[in-house]
Amino acid sequence: MRSPLTLAAAQIPCVPIDIEQNVAAHAAVLADAAAAGARVVLFTELSLTGYELESIATRLPELAVREDDSRLQPLRAACARYGVYAIVGGIFAVENGYTLSALVFDDRGELAATYAKRHLHGIEAEIFTPGTDFTVLEVDGHRLGLAICADVNYPEHAAGVVAAGAEIYLAGALYLSGKEIRRDGHMSARAVENNCWTVLSAYTGEFEGNRTTGGSGIWSPDGMLFARADPGVDLVVATLGGQSPAGSSRP
Repeated sequence: MRSPLTLAAAQIPCVPIDIEQNVAAHAAVLADAAAAGARVVLFTELSLTGYELESIATRLPELAVREDDSRLQPLRAACARYGVYAIVGGIFAVENGYTLSALVFDDRGELAATYAKRHLHGIEAEIFTPGTDFTVLEVDGHRLGLAICADVNYPEHAAGVVAAGAEIYLAGALYLSGKEIRRDGHMSARAVENNCWTVLSAYTGEFEGNRTTGGSGIWSPDGMLFARADPGVDLVVATLGGQSPAGSSRP
């Protein structure tokens, strides 16, 4: 029988266009998550750069990361030191351009997988190359499927990830303030439709003068909110797969 899996969804503000500062913040959160027993830590969409897309568009070569990028070394080191997986949001350089991606670093600090956002919208579609594949990652016998923001709007995305073998659906997403019901509705619906856990790392703070919702959380397969990060806290942590899963919010 496989062991339960403890997951954390991070909720930290992004420093605009500053990969080094964001990496340092990520590494600090990984220490806290490991202390809470987490094996996997999910960060939000574009957590390495922030969501200032107009600025990003003018600096793509500089802001895109590659597999051997030295700026990510503190993040790699933290994963290896604390024995955790980190799923971070960034811009990834590919042969035909740049993707808005989730990058998965394993518990040795190695880049284990990437996922490119499939459902680009607005200026994203002008900047980035859309993804075409689903990504499913196995950790301690649990299969995790990845999504980014607008992907969760589409029931067929979660269905495709689950059909590819995922049993837990993880998304880093930005919702504008006032869209809390929409945010929770998406995650609850994807859970119920696919009989799977859903996990959200929600963008918090501001970008380009816009407020965001925060409200990172974890939903059970029956669509009920299981654990939520309170305002002003860095993490929501929950254990899935045991007889009595337990959720908590971490300061």
